[in-house]
Amino acid sequence: DWMVGMFVGFTQSMAGRVSKRIRVGFVCEAPIQFMPLIGWYRKLVCHDIFVWRSFKQDSPTIKNNIRDFHTADECRMLFLSPEGIVVDYGEKD
Repeated sequence: DWMVGMFVGFTQSMAGRVSKRIRVGFVCEAPIQFMPLIGWYRKLVCHDIFVWRSFKQDSPTIKNNIRDFHTADECRMLFLSPEGIVVDYGEKD
């Protein structure tokens, strides 16, 4: 998943069209940010959005990250690929 997203973001010509490179951001599971080198790089340099699978907990993180990129006026493609289930339990759970 990550390689496809990075390829699409960094390719300047695709399907006969020339375009500018854009920054690719990922929404991924929070434990990845603690992985040495790869996780640290994605957290500190790439500013990916790391989610814990709880919308109540992740909502402020997602909103702040998107607001920061709007403030910086930087083009970014957000690649949504976390797998699994949401852990916000309701009355029926």
